[in-house]
Amino acid sequence: MTEMTKLRKALDAAGVNWYDDSFASPFGWVGIIRTKFTNKNGEKCSVICGEGTYGGEAGLLETMPPVHPYAEDDPFADDVEGWLTADEIIQAWI
Repeated sequence: MTEMTKLRKALDAAGVNWYDDSFASPFGWVGIIRTKFTNKNGEKCSVICGEGTYGGEAGLLETMPPVHPYAEDDPFADDVEGWLTADEIIQAWI
């Protein structure tokens, strides 16, 4: 089971509505697998995996907003966070 599949199954089990916002490249291969949902804190979340994402080559997930919050004055506070497992996202947001 992939990390994205594991995340989607956990969202279903928790009754969290999500949708697939994946997209294909113009050459026919899927470019980015994307799952969007609202987490338990009311934040809109986007989780992606694919070539060129942080962790995608290893089958790991990238999120926006970050799962592990940065300090407010950190220049990366509104940045993405990558190299995450489904379990990390599940624990933080579901």
